[in-house]
Amino acid sequence: MSGGSLRRPRRGRSTGRSFLRSCPPPAGAGEPTDLPAADRARVLGGLSDDALLAAMGGAGSKAALWELFQRHGAAVHRLGCLFVSSSEEVDRLVENVFVTLARRSGQLEDDVENVRLGLLAMAWRRIRPNTDGVPCSPLAPAGGARSPTDAAAIARLRGLASGDRGALALTVLAAASLTDVAIVLEADRRAVGARLCAGLRTLDARREPAAP
Repeated sequence: MSGGSLRRPRRGRSTGRSFLRSCPPPAGAGEPTDLPAADRARVLGGLSDDALLAAMGGAGSKAALWELFQRHGAAVHRLGCLFVSSSEEVDRLVENVFVTLARRSGQLEDDVENVRLGLLAMAWRRIRPNTDGVPCSPLAPAGGARSPTDAAAIARLRGLASGDRGALALTVLAAASLTDVAIVLEADRRAVGARLCAGLRTLDARREPAAP
């Protein structure tokens, strides 16, 4: 399946897909103190994700971790919203992923080229024991949704079977290849493609009608 199919014109609103594609920086975490804010923006802002991972073994490790959190924390949060049972568990999941990354001095747990996918894979490994292949119940309270649109998107996506939901979320959140997603899901590439198509078809069938 080509990436173009994810960008085809819409007949109405697909809030589920929009929710996955839009990942604003998360709020509520303390900033690091080992590098002043102005220097952090100047020094770290232009570094690649791989360079930030490498920097986590040195003196600027807290600042590098913060920069990675700013870039990818919301994606991990959104993945959690689709699987776990409460907003508190979503927050614990995000914290666990980045604390683990710090303890591993920037070493991801999976051999994937996409750093965001590597972080999502860490979250997936912690979520996976709680997935059962069926749609999720509603997330309460609101699953960390920031707006009614987000809440509606979470509800739609949680209505997908967990395998379809996982393939869709990992592919879109990380802009990842089917090959890399298959590594994370420990599945055949074609099976992942089938899951992705099934999830998109279901979302399209549930799409809100276009406004008159």
